[in-house]
Amino acid sequence: MTAEFKKLRFMFIVGLLLSGCSFSAPQVPHHSPHVDPPVIDTSPPLPCPEKDERHETLKALLHLKKDALKSELLNLEYQLSHPEKRVLGPELYFHLALLYSSPNNPLADYGNALNQIKRYMQFAAKDQITDIEQYILKLLTRIESQRYKRKTCNNQKQVLLKENQALKTKLKNAADETRRLKKAIQALEQLDIRLEKKRTH
Repeated sequence: MTAEFKKLRFMFIVGLLLSGCSFSAPQVPHHSPHVDPPVIDTSPPLPCPEKDERHETLKALLHLKKDALKSELLNLEYQLSHPEKRVLGPELYFHLALLYSSPNNPLADYGNALNQIKRYMQFAAKDQITDIEQYILKLLTRIESQRYKRKTCNNQKQVLLKENQALKTKLKNAADETRRLKKAIQALEQLDIRLEKKRTH
């Protein structure tokens, strides 16, 4: 699974979670055959209480691109380093997590995103932590775990490549030494033949 596919899958799931509520069909109560069935209310459902201003803000963050994303990220990072200038409370950490992991961020930093959402979980009130934050935390944890495994595999690959190169060098040196010894043996054999000829004459 490529890193690009993981990013797209991550943001697709987040988009679904932030897209609002789903509703089940109205339940018709059981009635006796001798009683007229109740009238079903066909009026439009009430607005979803979770689709509030916060969700709209989060969706807007996910759609920021290029310069707008960079500008907002710089603004939030400034607030993070200057507590007296903060406009947001713990929500600041969640916004940073979304921007650091955004597919529109060319310098996406999943490790930093994971750290920020962990800080949000630490400082936010319990009633502010929903399934959305929990799910994003799990996704970022998995992505960072995979990134660590890939980094470990790459490091092991580099070690093996160096060991392989060292073995190739040893093999070449051994081959050179073998050729040198063969020449020395051949020279000794020729010398032995010449000495034997002298003795026989």
